[in-house]
Amino acid sequence: MPRLPQPGADFDDWGQLLNDYLSQAHNSDGTIKANAISESALSPEIQTKLNAVAELQSAADASLAISVTDYGAVGNGVADDTAAIQAAVVAANGRIPVAIPAGTYMINAGTGLQLNIAGTRLILAPSATLKAITNSLASYVILNVTAADCAIVGGIVMGDITTHVGSAGEWGHGIIINGAAHRCLVERVTVKHCWGDGIYIGNGMPTDVQVVQVIADSNRRQGMSVVGANRIRVQGGSYINTGALGAVAPTAGIDIEPNPSSGNNVIEFILEGAVCASNVGPGIQLTRATAQTTRGKVSGCIASANGQAGILSAGSAGSLAVDVVGCSAIYNSGDGVQAACPGLVVNGGRAFANTGHGVSATTQVDLQGCAVSFNAKCGLLFGAGSNNSTVTGMIIRNNGSGAATTWHEVDVASTGLIMSGSVARPATSGNRAIYGINVRSGATGAVFAGCRATVGTSGAISPRADTVQAPAVS
Repeated sequence: MPRLPQPGADFDDWGQLLNDYLSQAHNSDGTIKANAISESALSPEIQTKLNAVAELQSAADASLAISVTDYGAVGNGVADDTAAIQAAVVAANGRIPVAIPAGTYMINAGTGLQLNIAGTRLILAPSATLKAITNSLASYVILNVTAADCAIVGGIVMGDITTHVGSAGEWGHGIIINGAAHRCLVERVTVKHCWGDGIYIGNGMPTDVQVVQVIADSNRRQGMSVVGANRIRVQGGSYINTGALGAVAPTAGIDIEPNPSSGNNVIEFILEGAVCASNVGPGIQLTRATAQTTRGKVSGCIASANGQAGILSAGSAGSLAVDVVGCSAIYNSGDGVQAACPGLVVNGGRAFANTGHGVSATTQVDLQGCAVSFNAKCGLLFGAGSNNSTVTGMIIRNNGSGAATTWHEVDVASTGLIMSGSVARPATSGNRAIYGINVRSGATGAVFAGCRATVGTSGAISPRADTVQAPAVS
């Protein structure tokens, strides 16, 4: 691993070591490599300044743009402005931004607005709304992106869920980013009240899509679905209240879920700094699918007050490899983290005050450096099938408040668990855990290395005959 030279040592290798270290983030001419520093790693002050520059850039772009009003759009909330806006898109031909001033522009979602010319850039005023005309369609789209290098910046995209006159289907989407829409940017857009998803990304595998500071609010099926993509990056934003105005499963804030046997994977995705809250279903759903791969990283996200698990991994076939780093799963009406398919690694973050378990697993899972506390049921539940899971450097405490003498801080029903350097500490009063660590009958091969557990209502640890404690848990 590259490292800095050590003072007083490395005399003959000083230059080479320093070059190797600097090359991780620098080009050979000394400039910073692209994406070496993520926006989330910058100080709040720098992020604020960058956002201000982006706002000025959007305003500058708009001043150079053609306006949809020059092509007959009126934005009065009554007239059908679909053809007029489409005419502006065609006239711009991907070379000039298309400005949409304040107003409510009614869109025929049966045809939708087609961003089918490479380089098309829509710049919406903050209160500019593209609103679906009430319909009975099972499937519709307001903005359909099929060409590369397109952008949708600012404004509101609004479905018809409160007035929809049909009951069939779940595919009325606000924005669809299709397989050829490489390098698409959706930034500072609010997408709400859609019959299906706020944003749907798939129908192929678009590459390098960016979804930045988007609000997806009160959509019927998902805040955002990603069913096919390569290197999609979601930065910040809020994916909230899915299912609040009418629901069809899964009702997640964000769902990463390839379609089975479709030939389309979701790989090398990055989901960072998003808030997924108050959804009827899970906050973040990570799904594997038959013959497909789900692979990427979720970091610094908050999954809060959702109707099911805060973060859920699921799927009976296919491949999943996802790192969940520094996320908070809090106040959910289910488990904080629910690992129902293999391939999940949870590193850092917390599971706090969920009405279910802090973390539950029915398949192998690796947990590192998390804080799990004040959950109504177990802190950690390793159910049947979660064999050979690992727990490293964790603090599990004050769980089991949902019922007296029912739950444990750590409850093990699987084989081969290895837990090291961790602490299980039941509360000292009120409803609290029976044991700090409970190893059920049949849960063979458990190893606890350098762990501590304090006394619950019945004791600190309930081991099996072959449970290894090195040293004895106390």
